[in-house]
Amino acid sequence: MKNSKTLSLFLSILIGLLQFVFITNVSSRDGFPGIVYSGSITVTNVDPNDTFVACGITLGNTYTSDFENYLSTNGYTTNQFIQLVNNSLNTSTAKNLINGYPAYLTSIGSYDSNCLSMTTSGTTATITTIPMGETLIIVPNATTNNYTAMMAEIGVDDYGMPIDATIVANIITPLNDTGFLNISDVKSGDSFVAYKILNTYYDSSSNTVSYDFTSEFKTFLNNSNDYQNLSVNDYLALTSGDILSGSTQTTSTLDVLASAYTNYIKENSINGTSMTTIGTEAVAELEVGSYLVLPSVTSSIYAVMVGNIALTESNGQWTVPNMTIVAKASDAYINKYVDSIGTTSASHDIGEEYTYHLVIPVLRYPTNAINEYFYIEDHFDYGIDLGDYNALLNPYGFIRIYDGNTELTVDADGYILDSSNNQVGRVGVTPRTSPTALPSPSGIILEIEFYDFDYVLSNTVTVSYRAKLNEYANIGSTGNTNTVTLTYVNEPYWGGTTTTTSSSTVYTYTLNVKKEDATTHAGLSGVVFDVYSDSALTNKVGSITTDQNGNGSLVGIASGTYYLKEVRAYTGYKLLSSAVSVTVNNSNNSITISNSKMSNLPFTGSMGTIIYTIIGFVFIIVVTFIYIIYKKKTIKKNEI
Repeated sequence: MKNSKTLSLFLSILIGLLQFVFITNVSSRDGFPGIVYSGSITVTNVDPNDTFVACGITLGNTYTSDFENYLSTNGYTTNQFIQLVNNSLNTSTAKNLINGYPAYLTSIGSYDSNCLSMTTSGTTATITTIPMGETLIIVPNATTNNYTAMMAEIGVDDYGMPIDATIVANIITPLNDTGFLNISDVKSGDSFVAYKILNTYYDSSSNTVSYDFTSEFKTFLNNSNDYQNLSVNDYLALTSGDILSGSTQTTSTLDVLASAYTNYIKENSINGTSMTTIGTEAVAELEVGSYLVLPSVTSSIYAVMVGNIALTESNGQWTVPNMTIVAKASDAYINKYVDSIGTTSASHDIGEEYTYHLVIPVLRYPTNAINEYFYIEDHFDYGIDLGDYNALLNPYGFIRIYDGNTELTVDADGYILDSSNNQVGRVGVTPRTSPTALPSPSGIILEIEFYDFDYVLSNTVTVSYRAKLNEYANIGSTGNTNTVTLTYVNEPYWGGTTTTTSSSTVYTYTLNVKKEDATTHAGLSGVVFDVYSDSALTNKVGSITTDQNGNGSLVGIASGTYYLKEVRAYTGYKLLSSAVSVTVNNSNNSITISNSKMSNLPFTGSMGTIIYTIIGFVFIIVVTFIYIIYKKKTIKKNEI
């Protein structure tokens, strides 16, 4: 009995000594006050290059207020979380929820009071002096690997002593199963590249799927001021599992995030997978995961496109369905017309006013686009002037701009204003240079910039402005061409621009007349024709006087049929009795008019007149002589 009492006393003293060995000082971390027994957590089978952090989520049997708030923020109660992790830590939901906790603590400023860094040595990561009874989550802090979710608890043995925890890490490799990502309604000839955002992991031991960001996307997040704390859970919440095409006008966070990553891709030359465009569809066979799709060759403005090649479970079997995204694109073009919309060429007299029309679709950039730019530059031939252009009195009286059917105002400073005086853009004019300017004279440049389409309500803007040909205009089939260039941003997330052009031509012609003798074909000089554009001879457009060779011309008239009325003939030739018509166009602009001398009338001095006169005089003399002889005979007879 005495030995038994001695043994019991010895054991009590030994237990007391062991308790003393494990006793720790008061913990400075929030939620673990007082003197407690401590243990350690060891994670084996880790990548030697990886680091980990351990964050407490319980105080004994009670969850910390920080963790309860975190669960509530993600739509979970503590009971739902317990059920989730009891079912499996390998599910994507459990993993994303657990791994997102350190970022949440950082965002509320409680990271340091809840989390401690673990020490990695070889393939083992450890942390010591963890209070007995505490539950911690283990989260990779810097890794390119995909670990299943990890939780550990410092347990208590039958003697009230802490039990160290050991976890065997499970690194899951990404699935290389593939599916097809299709982009429909693309523009023929456009090219696209898919950039992976999420890797998909399959754990065959638990038949579960999980996700993790790609290394490129992780680097982007770490370098971002706005998305450093974004978790996979956060991302999946944005996308609701299946990510569909963004709109060209959206304020969703997905659009903002994708826009930011687009810029990162461009700035850092991130590689993606090229898609194949066939007709109006782009397609690529891609590994299971989430992808951002961007155009690499296009003149259109595409909305953000993000799509998933996702695993789908049915009766315990996983399949990879194909994914289709419907592209949303805003097309840019400019059409230039003259006289009327739809007409690209016309002819006019020099000095006659006519109207140009520009028809432009209103570009709709994504709301979160970084760059928006829409600039029109119209270069006139030197032979074209703006109509009613007076830099001092009425600098912009020649131009009209319409939002659909509603006319916008162009004020005296060239600003384009809507009905509420909001600035939509601006007009500018660069006058033509001197005719002797070197190396060559340049024509007028009309500039129109639209910088805020938010105030444009229709889908089309029409710009109309008056012009006229001047004395420097090209005559004939060369015509007077002016080309308008539209420069616009077609890469709204990093500012790349492209251009498109449209041209129209105005012709003017010379009417050439040759007046000649009908018999000898000799040119007749000094002949004057009045030129009319109508058969009634009421609309006179000019006059032509022939030179010494019988040639004359009227320069700078439009194509059409003209009527020439001779108003002065060459001496000895009679005037034409009626007007002569001639058609002027690219293939014809000349006419030869022949005329004959007039017939000689009496007393005009011709040889025929003289002969007739002599015969007449002879006849009169003879008749007079006969009459005199007759009279004399009659008188003598009477005297007898």
